[in-house]
Amino acid sequence: MSRGRPTLKLPKIKAPKIPFLGKKESGEPDNDEAAAPEVPSDLDYLEASSFQKKLPLIGAIAGWVLTICIIGGIATYVMISEDDIMQSMVEARPATEVDEIVIIREENTQSGETETAEGHSETTANTESESDLTNGEPRNDAYAGLLQPHPDPGLIEQDAVGPLPITGSDGRVPWRVYSRPSNPIETRPRIAIVIAGLGINKKTTEAALNLSGEISLAFSPHASGLDKWITTARDLGHETLLTLPMEPSDFPKSDPGPYALMSTLDTEQNTKRLEWILSRATGYIGLISYQGSGFAANNRAMRPLMGNLKSRGLLYIDAKQSVSSIAPAIARAAGVPNAQADIVLDRKLSRAEILKQLKLVESLARANGSVIAVGHPYPVTLERIRLWARELPENGFVLSPVSGIIDKRIQG
Repeated sequence: MSRGRPTLKLPKIKAPKIPFLGKKESGEPDNDEAAAPEVPSDLDYLEASSFQKKLPLIGAIAGWVLTICIIGGIATYVMISEDDIMQSMVEARPATEVDEIVIIREENTQSGETETAEGHSETTANTESESDLTNGEPRNDAYAGLLQPHPDPGLIEQDAVGPLPITGSDGRVPWRVYSRPSNPIETRPRIAIVIAGLGINKKTTEAALNLSGEISLAFSPHASGLDKWITTARDLGHETLLTLPMEPSDFPKSDPGPYALMSTLDTEQNTKRLEWILSRATGYIGLISYQGSGFAANNRAMRPLMGNLKSRGLLYIDAKQSVSSIAPAIARAAGVPNAQADIVLDRKLSRAEILKQLKLVESLARANGSVIAVGHPYPVTLERIRLWARELPENGFVLSPVSGIIDKRIQG
């Protein structure tokens, strides 16, 4: 090549950058890399978007909203359809039946040993060689046949929910008409025993029916065949009551059951519930509280209840569930015949403890002239009462229906 020929110089061409390679070419200056825009990775499309990241929270919120809507819908339906539901229960009532009630009285044909609460055994001669029941009525009970037949047409009003007790146009009241007569000139200390919560268990209810006729029996309004139980009890000489379920202070830990009176309900709703309870049967003298430590301490809730009982001629017994109960005071102010139980016999379920309470009953009766005790249909309770009642007359006491003691206290 000749020295005089000029040399052709070509411009330097930069190599193009390929975005998806993700690495710079070797030998490429750093300032070019800094100036180049950031290129997204080809896997970026797999990352969750901001909306997708919020989806779990959105789902949880939607679930809570749906749950609240369902619960609210159910509650609204129940409130709107309360009358229809009650009517359906009323229509279903005649179909509720119980098996034939057979009252079996214990009988021994020879002398035997009976274990006492202290664990000792004593020999007792049985003088009852045959059943005390004849044609449904107990023997040796002069007052059993004197109970007023029920229902008395003059003491009933027919309501959509069922028959309700009322004060008669002639001034007669159910608590007096349906009560068991008692000896008005009896001078011995009087003891009233009320067995509450009957009708749920067939076996224990029959055992309670087999007790002495002077013992008052209180039946649950939820008992199947309630009217039959009450009829049988009255045929055997017992006066009867209904238990009244009410709100306990520890609700909802303790549940008094359907149609219980609640302080959270208004007067109209509680009145409907009371009328449902009262319509379950006829022939009872009044109500005895069941649970109710919360309701019975509420002045606003108790006053309408006592007004209802006064207008319907029923008595009320506070079962001594709480020392804070204001029920007796409100009942007196409303003119409702009432009493508060002096003793609950079976807070502790043992023979020795129940016998101890029965001895305390005797002491209070001797000191005050009368006493009211409440027990429940536990087998051990019924057994202790049956054995204890046999010896009561020779110990200087007399069993009395609870209405007799309340009447005597009213008269002073």
